Amino acid sequence: MNNIGLRLKAVRTERDLSLRALARLANVSPSFLSQIENGKSQPSVATLFSISKLLGVEVQELFGPSDDAAGATELVSPASDDKVADGFINPSQAWGPSEYTNRISLIHPSHRAALEMAEGVQWQRLAATPEKAVNFMKLSYAPGSSSTIDDSMQVHEGYEYGYLLEGELELTVGSEVFLLQTGQSIGFDSSIPHIFRNRGDVMATGVWFIHGNCKRS
Repeated sequence: MNNIGLRLKAVRTERDLSLRALARLANVSPSFLSQIENGKSQPSVATLFSISKLLGVEVQELFGPSDDAAGATELVSPASDDKVADGFINPSQAWGPSEYTNRISLIHPSHRAALEMAEGVQWQRLAATPEKAVNFMKLSYAPGSSSTIDDSMQVHEGYEYGYLLEGELELTVGSEVFLLQTGQSIGFDSSIPHIFRNRGDVMATGVWFIHGNCKRS
């Protein structure tokens, strides 16, 4: 997504927060934050999480409008007075249309919203549904890239689950270091300080599910 800076600026302005004030809270320089808002620099993963939390906005909301919702279809479970058979609830008729609604999000690879992060890190959104505080993404780490610019550990709310599709990705979670290889998966509490690094010489890509990453207070 090319307009992440504009989205951040719009939310910051809506919150009536000055650029200097937000920069101070996010522990970045006002000039760097200005460059992000003007599209001249990209935030690191840690900086994006920090700013989104300070602004009280879900990370996925920063993706903004995209074509990934085109053609989305609402699925409503059929309502029926006959929801119980032999003492058990029929799952297909557990909710009527006024009680529960699901949405289907089918995205073609060319229509994925993407965030180009600092240090050769890219996020691609794999689904767009109404559920809050959930991210379903494809992560790509270029050789030598890291989830933070200054090699510092990051923390945020929720849990992360990842499956590596190709390459190798080093994950430091707390005091433990894991080398995630192709076909391996991991899950961990995101409140534990962590950092991702690609120390290899090939691209590392994986499917990632992050739940509860930016809970509103």
